[in-house]
Amino acid sequence: MSSRKPGYLIGVILLALVLSAPQLIVSFHLGVEAYQYGRWPLASLPGFGGSMYYGSYLSSARFWRDQFLTVTYHVHPSSSNFDWTVDFDWTVYTIDPESGESNATGLSLSGRNHYQTISFGDRVWFVGNTESYELVDGEFQPAQFVMPRSWPGDGQRFLLNGEPAVVEKTNNGFTVSTMKAGAWGVAGEAIVPAR
Repeated sequence: MSSRKPGYLIGVILLALVLSAPQLIVSFHLGVEAYQYGRWPLASLPGFGGSMYYGSYLSSARFWRDQFLTVTYHVHPSSSNFDWTVDFDWTVYTIDPESGESNATGLSLSGRNHYQTISFGDRVWFVGNTESYELVDGEFQPAQFVMPRSWPGDGQRFLLNGEPAVVEKTNNGFTVSTMKAGAWGVAGEAIVPAR
């Protein structure tokens, strides 16, 4: 076969397209699924793979009382995956930092909220879209809690007089914000002069 024949180039191009079609189709399918559902469809490592939106166990866990604390969910059996008002059952897990072993705590939440954990000192909250709970003495207590403005930014979280507080940087210094009655407010500002 000679490269001077007109059909040779067309044949090589068609052969390349046919041989690369399976890889292109699989890549396209994985990309569409990751975009539509907000998760990587192939969880390669147990406990570390999973959703891009919700992250893995450790990326969404909070270190609290010498262990990691996280929540996982599954769709409530009576709900449809195509229903936008899906009910979820959330289960609280602890992860031992030395062994990596995950254990269910027996605590759970149900509803249509997506819960995230956030801790300030030795206090921890489970913050949802419309309702929040604080874990007090091993039980959930309803709480008026909202995420700080900078969440999940680079602010430093701590307790100030027993209440949640966060230090956030500004253009010319930093502010200390505290939460009272379910709303964050600036408790103090410090301006750092330019050099």
